Amino acid sequence: SRSQVEMALAGVDPEPVRSHAVEIAGTWYPVKQVLECATGVDRSDFISTAARRQLKKLGFPLRHD
Repeated sequence: SRSQVEMALAGVDPEPVRSHAVEIAGTWYPVKQVLECATGVDRSDFISTAARRQLKKLGFPLRHD
C-alpha cells in the first residue's frame, strides 16, 4: 500500500537518480530503490518499467530525467 511504501522509505537517503524517479514524502528517489526497499525484492530482479507501474498505481508522482 501507499503507506507501507512511505514507512519503508522513512529515514532512507535517496541514491542519485539516473533516469526514473518517484516522489516519496517530498523526496525524489530512484524507482528501483523504492520498490526494493518496500518489497525486499532485489532490484536486479525487476525492470524500472515494472517499478514505475506499481508506484503509479499507488498514486505517487513520477518523473523521467
